[in-house]
Amino acid sequence: MAPHLATVQAMAGDHFLEQARMGGQGALPRARKHYEQALTSSFPAAPSLQRERRAAIWSGLGWVTLLDASTQMPRDIDLVTALFRKAIAAHDQVASGWVGLGVANAMAGRHEAAARALRTAISVDATSPEAWYNLGYLQWTMGQAAEARGSLRKALHYNPDFTEARQMLVEIRGR
Repeated sequence: MAPHLATVQAMAGDHFLEQARMGGQGALPRARKHYEQALTSSFPAAPSLQRERRAAIWSGLGWVTLLDASTQMPRDIDLVTALFRKAIAAHDQVASGWVGLGVANAMAGRHEAAARALRTAISVDATSPEAWYNLGYLQWTMGQAAEARGSLRKALHYNPDFTEARQMLVEIRGR
């Protein structure tokens, strides 16, 4: 595969992952295929950019695996965690890897590890609505309603159209 096609494959993986998040049928297997093809290719870029791109691809594979309905949770949660750890090992300044690790840890019941990962994601990118939302969700499940409201407000500050954050904030206020 030509080097520039690795970037195209990664972009296609991102596209299909986003389609899957919006309910697109058959998008997850396509995202996985493109991410896996991108990993087998080389990137025509400086080493630091290559690490960042590889981190984004590993993170994408983690999200695909996490979202895949055929994944047998919690048995495969260790696989998901490993994929996000590979993303972080490739480049620890990519927030999506930390967010994914936080979500995977939360799903495994490792709440303190989840909170650490989500706070690290926020330290990497304080404007990440996904990091703030997932931290808010975690705080809410841990009985920290005031902290959850603050985190969800931050998520909405950085993405006013974040429907899930808005719905959760309304639900917390109602209790």
